[in-house]
Amino acid sequence: MEERQEMTERRDMTLWVVLGMLLGAIVAFWLVQKDEERRQRLLERTRQLRKQAIELHTVTLDKAQQAQERALALQAEVSAEVERRLREGKETLDEMLQRVQEEVQELQQRAQRWADDAQLRAQLARKKAELRALEARKRLRNLRA
Repeated sequence: MEERQEMTERRDMTLWVVLGMLLGAIVAFWLVQKDEERRQRLLERTRQLRKQAIELHTVTLDKAQQAQERALALQAEVSAEVERRLREGKETLDEMLQRVQEEVQELQQRAQRWADDAQLRAQLARKKAELRALEARKRLRNLRA
């Protein structure tokens, strides 16, 4: 009878070991699945971030190109305005240069006081472009003379 009890105890022990191994395998499988899900989410998030970075880079390049095109258009507009004024003969190049330098200084002082005023900054940029155009024209005139 003791032998039978020992066999039953061994069988019970074996059953518990097998159940423990089975439970361990189930938990390990569940952990591996969770880890794989996390890895997939991380890969998807990485793909999304790469896509967003590419889109942001494209938008930034487009905006830079637009700003450059606007600057070139403004420069052409200012050059045409200077040419028109010179043709009209109301001002000499030196008078225009002096007037624009004074306007630039005045606008810089105003811009310093109201740094957040976008319209004032735009006027300042326009006047600076006009000043550069006048200075370039004067240098060209001096080279020809």
